[in-house]
Amino acid sequence: MKKVKVAPILTIVAVLGLVILLTLIFSSFSSKEEQKKDGIVFFHKEKIVTSKDGKKTIKSNITYHNGKSSGGDMYYSYNINLDPFPSKTVEQEVKEYINKELDAFSRNASVDNEPESEFFVKNDIEIIGTATSSPSINSYILEIYEYTGGAHGSNDYAVFNYDRKSGKKLTLDDILALNDALKKLHNIAGEQLSAKGIEYDEVGIAPKKENWQLWYADGENIVFIFPPYAVAPYAYGRQDIIVSIKKYSELFEDQVRA
Repeated sequence: MKKVKVAPILTIVAVLGLVILLTLIFSSFSSKEEQKKDGIVFFHKEKIVTSKDGKKTIKSNITYHNGKSSGGDMYYSYNINLDPFPSKTVEQEVKEYINKELDAFSRNASVDNEPESEFFVKNDIEIIGTATSSPSINSYILEIYEYTGGAHGSNDYAVFNYDRKSGKKLTLDDILALNDALKKLHNIAGEQLSAKGIEYDEVGIAPKKENWQLWYADGENIVFIFPPYAVAPYAYGRQDIIVSIKKYSELFEDQVRA
């Protein structure tokens, strides 16, 4: 009985599999659509998915940007996940903000060689939009993650708060009632961070307005966001200080307690 050599057959099968895989990868670049904007040419492949809860997901595998400002060819990927907007006003402002972020990222990201696939892109930006509310306030939070190389990416946040009745955009001054409210918030933050076992930076939670600009309404609470590095090392991640409107009602204006 003649013996069949198995090793050569397995080698041939492996090579054929590799050829098929490479064909699928590079074919993804062939469906890029061209869009001209301000003299810059963008190529991208995009798919929009709407889930049962109405959340829209925009997934783009590879975007090719060829612009003078980049000094060469650049490839980057982006993913955007947005909750439904509570109003047209919020939708317009949030979309304008996102467009500016994407434009700035595409212009400032580093030059990169053409990636082998969507999993090997040096430049990446992800934006997650979350809608929350209280009986009197609509909030929309954008979490923006950017990666352009290095040990890890960077996280940034933008929050949009509106009075539900008037539609007025709200600031920190609109919701705080006491002159020493920031001092009380500083104490609350210290207690919550200590309870988590975090060795926090006092400077980050100091009673200064610039430290407390990122806030949103969520049910019966006002939540203050502190991005990575703001109060603790990157490994601890984002820190949220949750302040009960009912428990600390003296800190807030009447419209917040409504």
